[in-house]
Amino acid sequence: MGLKSDIYKALVKNLGEEHIKNSPEGKAKVDTLATDLRDAIINFITKQEFNITEMEAPINFLPGTINVVGSPAAQANIAPITNTAQISETSNMIMDPRVPNAVKTSKVKLLQVKEA
Repeated sequence: MGLKSDIYKALVKNLGEEHIKNSPEGKAKVDTLATDLRDAIINFITKQEFNITEMEAPINFLPGTINVVGSPAAQANIAPITNTAQISETSNMIMDPRVPNAVKTSKVKLLQVKEA
């Protein structure tokens, strides 16, 4: 179910189903209130910026994807390169001094609201 229908059900449950069934005006008011509450919640959530506080992700570079400087024979990596990217408020497992600062620069933003 979508956010609006969940809010509508909660309002009907609170007000009493008989009260809503017997009043077309009451049903319309509950529907309007459910829509307005849904829109207010969506507007609030989409305006927020969320920071990633803990994250680890694998990094994989396939052979031939990184060009290296050196002799003419050393043109690109010949073996896969793997590592871990990390953002954390509490630990620095990869010992990169930039890790704690990345928490304050990373963001998660809701781009699209999906209604069921």
